[in-house]
Amino acid sequence: MTTKTTVKAFVTPALFLVLTPVLVSQSPGVWFSGTGYTVYNDAVGVYGDTPYGVVVADFNGDGKLDLATATSLTDNVTVFLGNSGGSFRALTATSFFATGTRPQWIVAGDLNKDGNLDLATANADASTVSVLLGNGDGTFGTHADFVTAARPEGVAVGDFNRDGIPDLVTANASGSSISVLLGQGGGLFAPRVDFTTGGSPVQVVVADFNSDGNEDAAVGASPAGVSILLGRGDGTFGAYTWFSTGSGLSSLAIGDFNGDGVLDLVTANRQDSSASILIGTGDGRFGATSDLPTAATPLQVVAADVNGDGRLDFLTASAGRDLLGDGGPLTLYLGRGDGTFGDPFAVGGGAFPTGIAAVDFNADGRVDLAIADGPNDGVDVFLQSAHVTPNPASLRFDLRPPQTTSAPQIVTVQSNGSFAVGISSVVLAGVDHDQFAITADGCSPVRLPAGSSCKMEVAFAPAADGYKSAFMVVHHDAPGGPDSVALFASPADFTLAATCQGGNPPCDGNTRATITAGQSVSFNVLGTPTPVPHYPSPVSLDCLNLPSGTSCAFSPSSTLDLNAGPQTITLTIKTLGPSGAARAAVGANLGTYVYALWLGVSPIALFGLRWAGRHRKERRSVQFLAPFGILLVVSSWLLACGDSLGSSPRPGQSGTPSGAHTVILRGTAGTQEHTLNMIVVVR
Repeated sequence: MTTKTTVKAFVTPALFLVLTPVLVSQSPGVWFSGTGYTVYNDAVGVYGDTPYGVVVADFNGDGKLDLATATSLTDNVTVFLGNSGGSFRALTATSFFATGTRPQWIVAGDLNKDGNLDLATANADASTVSVLLGNGDGTFGTHADFVTAARPEGVAVGDFNRDGIPDLVTANASGSSISVLLGQGGGLFAPRVDFTTGGSPVQVVVADFNSDGNEDAAVGASPAGVSILLGRGDGTFGAYTWFSTGSGLSSLAIGDFNGDGVLDLVTANRQDSSASILIGTGDGRFGATSDLPTAATPLQVVAADVNGDGRLDFLTASAGRDLLGDGGPLTLYLGRGDGTFGDPFAVGGGAFPTGIAAVDFNADGRVDLAIADGPNDGVDVFLQSAHVTPNPASLRFDLRPPQTTSAPQIVTVQSNGSFAVGISSVVLAGVDHDQFAITADGCSPVRLPAGSSCKMEVAFAPAADGYKSAFMVVHHDAPGGPDSVALFASPADFTLAATCQGGNPPCDGNTRATITAGQSVSFNVLGTPTPVPHYPSPVSLDCLNLPSGTSCAFSPSSTLDLNAGPQTITLTIKTLGPSGAARAAVGANLGTYVYALWLGVSPIALFGLRWAGRHRKERRSVQFLAPFGILLVVSSWLLACGDSLGSSPRPGQSGTPSGAHTVILRGTAGTQEHTLNMIVVVR
């Protein structure tokens, strides 16, 4: 399991669409949990706000890793000095150092060759790079600014003219370019020289992609691609070559994923929630792009051997949040060593990523993570650790006679952390712990290797009638323990709740709305199984106590299926206005008018036929037609009388009556029934 440490800095990144992650559930033997460190300190009157980028290095020379992040909204950098074990010291007034306007990225390097690490930030609003020379004790001098092209959002260190003096390069989002600033020694830099790229650059990394000894630049750009600019070794670059990636490129990392000694690339693509793999060919070019799914909206990517098997992996950090509102998940792809990867795994979460670094903070030989966490105003440090997950989290048993025992149910305990976990015991606890029994225990005591699992069986064995509840507790040595499984013996049940959808007409509360006759109002109806997450029977919904002229309808169905958990449907209550009622009444009574007309005409027709029958020539015809005339008279009379005795509304009848009406929503499943009152006020 991972331990998360948040080093805080205020961040307000752009809002991105949150989609459903596509992750498998098996354990990769890796888990990250975090601890938060804040990057502001009101007590000293100085604070950082909105961290972008994170860099890890030993800034004070004590042999422990430190952190630095560019805090964008307060135009400074925040430096966290490390302790042993992956923790960090509290911030002081000397933890904050001013930069140019709106720093977007940060890098570290010995820029003046004095043996102390320095910092450089790309300042988007100022179109500058700030250089902060280190004093060797974790503090930094006053920033010096150097002009770049418009809106630099990324910066990297290299030696592009091979003179042994560090140079800088920035990725400029507004100008489709990189700016190269050649170092002159002493922390000074020559005026920029710009080189054209494709797209809108967001990040730049430096490496020798064609093995000619000269440093090249890979520039990740929005909307979807990487520009490769091959260095000439004299501080200049050739024309860029474009390689397409997934949509919405937001981050870029380097690694050798197939073990051929040639550098490859991986990108995080926020718009289509993917990572793109570009395998290098050794001449500065890359083969066809392979896209892999990640959790929703990945903003950062890093390459590292996360599970320690000697093959390079990569991990993305996403902006999507879980149901509790916590930060987005970490998606891990374990490399096979041939440029391909296994299935993706969710291996932790809790940060909204605006920067990422992969290092071993606590010197345990395992890769840990530092993630700049904008909205939470800090940096989250994720340490690899053990992690235990019992599944399922709860079990329900049917009630049964005393002195009998139910069939056992199985609980699986999964070790999905980064190393083995020791399970010491499994016990029953709670008020009714003696009403349940562990019938098989394959989990204690045991040392459970990472990625493996064990099983237990538990049964309900009541000594008395009634509802029962208890817990099965798993004691282990992983962080966050012990873990437990809730046990219930009760009939399954469900609850109903409703929320008015609002808009026009207005809602007066969750289950109350005021409308005008002729309008409709809709409610979201939520069915929830209780006391456990599943209800085995379908729940049929209907409406009771509807006022006249009112109807109700359910969408997409009038049946709730709670076997997989809570479900929401839409209930629409429709009223009838006075004009609509009048039209309906006129239409319903149109038959009355027609029958009355027939009633008046039929005797006349019969009289005419009898009169015509007095003429000898037509007597035979009259005798033939007379019975039909009589039948016509009788049927017309019956139809007219029947309509007049019916229940159809008369013209002028009003629609749904005004006032407050209580419509009862009823849910029925077998012998169980629950109701919910909805108040509809009709004006």
